[in-house]
Amino acid sequence: MNTLECSDFTQPGYDGGELPEGFELWRRGVVCTRMSEVPVEFVTVGVRRLAGSGDYAPLYALAKALLARQAPAATVIRHGWPTVGPCIFVFVTGVVGRAEGRPEPTDAELSVDGGDSLELLQAAGPQREGEVFNEFDLGNSRGISMISYGERVLSAAGFNYEPFMARAEDFARRHYGESARILRREWFCATGPDVVVAHLFLAD
Repeated sequence: MNTLECSDFTQPGYDGGELPEGFELWRRGVVCTRMSEVPVEFVTVGVRRLAGSGDYAPLYALAKALLARQAPAATVIRHGWPTVGPCIFVFVTGVVGRAEGRPEPTDAELSVDGGDSLELLQAAGPQREGEVFNEFDLGNSRGISMISYGERVLSAAGFNYEPFMARAEDFARRHYGESARILRREWFCATGPDVVVAHLFLAD
């Protein structure tokens, strides 16, 4: 994977070229937010696609595989596969250090909406999550994937983005491989709570 040069990571900014005309954000990519001030214990993985076949089994298998990669020792304690608007959304939450978890859903169960509700997922509270990871592909991406990588910090005042951007690029490299090419990088802070965010745009 290539890297881009920037002279100032002491404040929010961007580098790289402009994205192609007609490109839409949030069509294909990954969102990952890590609560960096606490040990990773709970990890939630979501997979989103446009609704079509109504068969959730392949997406559930993908969500489980992504959870195993992000947290190899995690046990599934929540899972669901609802249709949300025009999209299929499959989520699994794993917890590290627990022996017993949820049984695997059957093929029959995965043929229709089921599992835990989104309300239950939201009620669990993001403050308990060590990491939230969502992979999405809604088509019409124009050959560009978007990585949105965030870390919760105690304070973003005077934050040095350089080591943070190195972690974001390492995450992108592990997910998309060395062949992906960075077109553009953006880095900034969202407050309440303080989360530093990197957006990386990668060409196939």
